[in-house]
Amino acid sequence: MTAQFCKMTYLIMAATHWISAHTGEKISFTGDQKIMWVWMFQRFEHFKSKGREWFDNQADIVAATGTSESTVKRFMALLKTHGYITVETRRRQGFIQSNSYTILSDLVLWSPASECKSASVSTPVPVPTLDEPEERIPDYAPIVFTAPAPKVSLTPGPVVREVAPVVPRVNLPCDIPTGNDPVWEVRRSS
Repeated sequence: MTAQFCKMTYLIMAATHWISAHTGEKISFTGDQKIMWVWMFQRFEHFKSKGREWFDNQADIVAATGTSESTVKRFMALLKTHGYITVETRRRQGFIQSNSYTILSDLVLWSPASECKSASVSTPVPVPTLDEPEERIPDYAPIVFTAPAPKVSLTPGPVVREVAPVVPRVNLPCDIPTGNDPVWEVRRSS
């Protein structure tokens, strides 16, 4: 029993974008696109090793990768627009068209962890090690609020304390409202 595996490198898995060969812009690299690219590149290498042109149609790519046909069409159009693939359409048996594809170069990948690197589907890449993030040292000095220090006298002397002024309270009869008195209401329950 022989089994075939889709080998995806760590470089491809970590990539979030690929770089256009024509414009240099970053194009988002989704999970579906990663699977399609690895499968298409391996199929291209397989046909190339036998001296033939790669001729898988889009329905074959859909069946092999588990994506939708519209997703395959969009991705292949992006690859063609940005200079990674050429499509040659040939007529067979009158109105039936057959496409043959040529991958011009490997995708140039971009990820936040590393700068632009070329994707390699056939050669394994060692697992990148993640360094511990360094502690961020703030660019500013913290503001420290301090109270003024109390004045201390070392020479003995009289202790003077400030006393709040005493306001005499005038007792008024209850029947004269002052405006500050609380209003009480008495209710009886029956």
